[in-house]
Amino acid sequence: MTAHAPRQAHVTSTDGTKIAVTITGQGRPLVVSPGALNAAQDWQVLADLLAPRFATYAIDRRGRGASGDNGEHTIQREADDIAAVLGLAGPDAILLGHSYGGLVTLAHALHQPPRLSSSTSPRSRWAALSAATPSLPSRRPSRPATSTEPSPSGCGTSCGFPRKPSRSSVRPRSGPSARP
Repeated sequence: MTAHAPRQAHVTSTDGTKIAVTITGQGRPLVVSPGALNAAQDWQVLADLLAPRFATYAIDRRGRGASGDNGEHTIQREADDIAAVLGLAGPDAILLGHSYGGLVTLAHALHQPPRLSSSTSPRSRWAALSAATPSLPSRRPSRPATSTEPSPSGCGTSCGFPRKPSRSSVRPRSGPSARP
């Protein structure tokens, strides 16, 4: 086991639902709200990489992973879940939302804007995270470029999509469906 082995914790949301949290690392708390098809375990690779500088609190959103469920699924209930996890993480926590988890994070921020001390600005919170984030290996296989010229869509070859054919390379239709 490593010094930053993940540990499980639970918090209770305002409606009584138990919310599971996987905590990894030490340092400034980073609360992660995963997307619709993700759970806390899907963020473990990132949590392990950030472990020397951040304590990552990856949430199992309600009805997923080790969290409890309740008949009422609303974005406000999930925002309340985030508030409960932030209470566990502490006042200096950074909040990160991915995909639908980002919408939940925004819903939380609309109802409970973050409190900033006089020495902390929102910009410095983002800078602290980006400066400490290591380069992650790409899971996507690299594709050979199909052309060295930029495509008409403007993305060049770095996007991996082949160039669109030019109008001059498209043959005119013949027969009854041909337009005059």
